[in-house]
Order: sequence, then structure tokens, then C-alpha cells
Amino acid sequence: MKRFFYFLAFSNVFCLSAPNAQAQYQSTGPFGGQAYSIYRENGGRIVVAGDNGLFSSNDEGKSWQEISPTPADLGCATLYSVALTGADIYAGGDAAGIYISHDGGAHWTTSRSGLKIAVGRPFYDIEVAGPNVLAIRPDSGYLFLSQNQGISWSQINASISSSFAQYLSTYNGAVYVSAPQGLFQSMDNGMSYTNINSLPVNYGKLVWVSDTAYVATASGIRVSYDQGITFSAFALTGRSVRDVAVSGQHVYAIVRGIAPIQDSVLYSSDGGQSFSTAAFNPATFRFTRVNDILATSGGLLVASDYSIYGTMDSGAHWSLADSGFLAASGGGLAASGAYIVAGTASMGLYRAIPDSGSLQWQHTGDVSQQVGTNILSVAAHGAYVHAGGAGGYYRSTDSGATWTAGTAGVSGGLVKSVCASPNSSDAWLIRNGDLYYSSDDGASFGTVVTSNLPAGQCERVMQADTALFVCSFSTLYKAGSTLAFSPVSGISGFVTAVIRIGSTYYAATKGNGLFNSADGAAWVSINTGVLPVKINALIADSAGTGLLAGTDDGIFSNSNGGIWQQVALAGHAVQVLALRHGKVFAGTCSGVYSIPYKLLPVDNGVGNKGQGKLVMQVVPNPNKGNFSIRLQCSVAAPAVLSLRDMTGRMVYQKSLLLRVGANEIHIQEQSNIAPGVYVVQLVSGAEAEALPVLLH
Repeated sequence: MKRFFYFLAFSNVFCLSAPNAQAQYQSTGPFGGQAYSIYRENGGRIVVAGDNGLFSSNDEGKSWQEISPTPADLGCATLYSVALTGADIYAGGDAAGIYISHDGGAHWTTSRSGLKIAVGRPFYDIEVAGPNVLAIRPDSGYLFLSQNQGISWSQINASISSSFAQYLSTYNGAVYVSAPQGLFQSMDNGMSYTNINSLPVNYGKLVWVSDTAYVATASGIRVSYDQGITFSAFALTGRSVRDVAVSGQHVYAIVRGIAPIQDSVLYSSDGGQSFSTAAFNPATFRFTRVNDILATSGGLLVASDYSIYGTMDSGAHWSLADSGFLAASGGGLAASGAYIVAGTASMGLYRAIPDSGSLQWQHTGDVSQQVGTNILSVAAHGAYVHAGGAGGYYRSTDSGATWTAGTAGVSGGLVKSVCASPNSSDAWLIRNGDLYYSSDDGASFGTVVTSNLPAGQCERVMQADTALFVCSFSTLYKAGSTLAFSPVSGISGFVTAVIRIGSTYYAATKGNGLFNSADGAAWVSINTGVLPVKINALIADSAGTGLLAGTDDGIFSNSNGGIWQQVALAGHAVQVLALRHGKVFAGTCSGVYSIPYKLLPVDNGVGNKGQGKLVMQVVPNPNKGNFSIRLQCSVAAPAVLSLRDMTGRMVYQKSLLLRVGANEIHIQEQSNIAPGVYVVQLVSGAEAEALPVLLH
């Protein structure tokens, strides 16, 4: 196997750029995700709520921008509905209630007072009515009203004759509530209602075009020319229409199939007299359910369970309309070959070349390859990439270009965690709470029967150097050479990561902070008061001497003299971290961020700040296995040259005697070193320099 090294020069202390330069941390994707609600503000701006936060568009959906970076106080919550007026934003959540911001999305609070909330029962419809706010939980028909900007709520179903509330709409100062018992109208900002139309069937949300109201029903589209008092048949009579949008002579409808559940988009260019079925490119357009639609100038936006789609020519041609609509990327990151592979919550798997100027993400692991969308974990060894999710285990042998669903010994099931050894063909996964092991890079797996782990309760598997760890929700287990696990002591809470730097193990937890251990069996807390106690991800920095932690409030590092400080993405919930070619990749609720390291001088304690003896370069660059380190020294001194992998494990070391002036150190190809990312470090007294190295 041919190998070559690629070098980027850094000092031996690494730190991310300071958090006051947030503008430089721009995610370039991946794009897509579940979109639940499309809302047009009075001023013309369009807003989408989804599983990745809130996004707005000022160009009719051609491109999207985060209303604000998804902040820690939203906690990566899925948003099912949105309504806004000025700086006030109301977003419907799930068991957390309703999220409220009064400063355009910069800060959020959670409103629960007076609401009836339950897991899996989100608030799918919200409207602002003058000084009041209304919300519906349609699974139970609850209608809620707030008169104090969402601080507290009152259930007001009695105001609509105790009807089962289904949809809200507002027009010309009036509020309309659709219910099985009829259509109710309020002229006092939702305080009291009059039943203006006893509808014979369940109607959907009213869509207003001037004084005309259109509504989707289980038997076609109906229309009212008297503001909802009477309705008559309009189009698609006898069809089950879930949603409708109208713009001039262009009418759009979402029609539900019989079985399996599959929504179709129909469009008309003659005012609803005839309809055609939208012809989508199956390679880019996939959904089973449409959640919302909105007519735009010349077209339509479709919010689906897969992404946002749009037409700008009244339905003749369709395409993805998710540019800037960032996918929630907490499903794992892994470096494989020349690529970084990302797992997402709703769109499956992507890959990108991290050395490009801006990441160009390619959607590779999708439903066309039988890859489920809800990816929970990604790991890689060379070109072999493992991914796990709600739909099972997925494997790639070509750095994420193509995928296979399942493998020998693993078919279906919930795969919450995958792990790959960086230096061997060993791989592990957690399926339905049990540990599985592979010795052939995932070609086959078998259950670990001698593990002493609690059956069906394992959550995550991690390798730190040569030690293997498995955690349940409350206990961390460590295995010896026989894969017989024993519970460790001194650590509590759900463990999100275990790594080893030098001779010390470090473990991050979801709520109890950071721990360390000399042997991985007995742990002690090392909380600093600066690093948040909820740590989602933990990796070694490029020098292999410090830590990078992903939290709900950005990235923290202790690389600068062991002192923890917030270094990037303040306010973002960082779920996963990965290193590649001197860059940190952070998976967040809204996309993957690529963040360069900022070179900091080495403080060696004697005042020269690393500017004295060592000035290094590597030649040739790139190379095919043999290279030289050239450096200028101002003082003759002994030195040690070492090569470490990204866990801090030393794989090569050489003692040297540096002389004054030019020095050149020749390195021969080391056959026992596996391909991967390494750090070449030269230490002489208090001086040190390090170079990240990619070995192919």
C-alpha cells in the first residue's frame, strides 16, 4: 500500500478561534430535514419550522437563513408550528410546550403554564390575533388562548361549544377555528366565538385569497365567497384532499393515497378546472407525507417529512428548495479517506471533502439505497464506514459513497451506537440494547455473549486506546482482553464519550461533567466550573495533549495551559465533534460547522513564547512515504521526535541532537503504522512544534 503524508504547520498548543468572531463559523450544510409548517409574515417574509429550528426566506423560498443560530435554550427541539409578529415569535413544541422569543429569536423561553402537554402530542397550529395568541393541540382538539404574550394559557374549548378544535386561521381581523361541529368565527381576537357554518364534514385550514376562502376536505376542495358562511364544491370532488393553496389561476392540492400512505402534489393552471400530477425526479424528490404548503409568486413551497420542495413555474418543474435549510447533524461524524461523513436525523447520510474551500455535501446514504433517515451514530476505519440508526445498521466500503443496509448477523433493529477501531478491522455496535462485535470491518457481526452487560440496556460503545467501554443510562462498563465487562466506580450519569490522552482516560457525561481515570476502572470528577456539566461530545485536540468538548453552549477547550474556555459556536448545541486536517467539524442542531484552528504561541514559562529555537517545515509536501523535517535552531540541544495518533498513543519516537543552524531529519516509511491522521511533534527543552499528518 502506498502512503503519503500531508502537513499543516501548527504550534504544539492548539485552540479554536475566539468566540467573538461568530460570523466566521458558517455552516455550509448539509441541507434538508423535516419541515412541518410554512408561515408567511405580514411583511412578506416566509418562515419554516422543522426538526432543525426556524428558517426564513426573503426570496420566495429560493434560499433560507436561520432566524437565529439554534440556541441552547431550545435544546435541539423539533418545532411543529410557528407564528410571528414583529420581534415576537411563537413556536409549537412537543412535551416542552410552546417556545417564545420576544427579540427575533435570539433568546427563548418555554411556556407551559395552563397548557396540557404530553410526549408525542405537539402543538401543530399557532396564530397571533391582535394582542393574543392561540394554539391548538389537534390530537385532542384542545384550543388554548394566551392574553399575556404566552406567559400563561387558558383552555377555551367551551367558547366553541366544547368542540374538537382542528385548525386556526386569521383574516381581516377575524379568527377562524375549524372543528367537526362547524366553523367558528371570533371578532374579538379569539376571546369569544360564533358558529357561522355547521359544516357536514371535517374541514381543513382555511386558505384566504382576498375575501375568498378555500378549504381542503376529505371529498375535494370547497370554496366560500362570503367569508366562511357558506361553502360550495370547487374542485377534485370525491378526492381526499389534505391541503390546498391558491395563487391567481394556479391551484395546488395535496391528495392522500389509499395505501400505503403516500401524498401526491396536483396542480392546475386554469383555476381548478383540470389538474395534473406533478412529475418529480425520483432521485431528488422523496416523501410519504406533506405537512404544509404555501403559494408563492409563481409557484409553491412544499414542507414534507423529507425536505422542502418548490416550483417556480406554477408546477411544471420541481426541485429541492432547501438551500440554507440546514439538516440537524447530531447523528455522528467520521473521517474516512479524503471525506468527512455526517449522519443526520431526518435525511440519512452525507459526505464532503473537508479540504475544499467550502464544504460541498453530497447526499449518499438515502432511501434509494435502503438507508433509513434517522441516523444516530457514525464511525470509520479507513474506507469502511459504519452507521447506525432507527432502521438498523448500514455499511459502506468506499468512504460513504455507497451503502448497504444490514450485514451478516445484524438485520433491522434499533442501532444506537457504532464504533470502529482506528488501527484494526474490529468494529462494535449496540443493537436493541445488546453489544455486537465484528472482526472484519463490519462484513459480519456476532453477539458478545460473555460480556456481563445488562441485557437490552446498553446505549453506547466506545474505544479509548485499546480499552473498550459500554455505557447504559446509569453505568459505565470496561472490558478486558476477553470482552468480559465490569462496572467501573466513581462515575455517575450517562457517559457520552471516553478517550485516552497519554496515560489518562477522560469521560464526559450528559449531566455530571467530566471525569478522569488512570486505569479506566476507578474515576474521579474533575469539573472546573467553566465547562458545562452536560457534555455531548469529547475528543482530543490535534496535538493530542488537550481536550475539545461539545456542549449545548458551543465548544470548550483546555488546550491553552489546561484552562477551560469557550472557544467557538457559543449558543449552538454541539452534538458531535471530529478532527480532520487541522479543522474541527461540529455537528449541531442546524448543520455541520467547519472551524479552523487558530495558532497560539507556546508559553514555555521562560518568556520567549515559543519564538526561539524551533522553526520547522516538511519536505516534500505531499510525499509518498519518505519525508524530511527541516528546521532552524538558535541553540544546540537534545530533542525528541515523536509520532502520535489522534488518541495520543505514541507510534514512533526518535532521540536527536540538534545543532545551531540548519537541521534535517529523515523519516523512513513505518510499515507498522496504519493509515490515518497523526501528529509529528518535536520537543527540545521547553520548546515544541507539532504538525498534523495524514497517512494514506
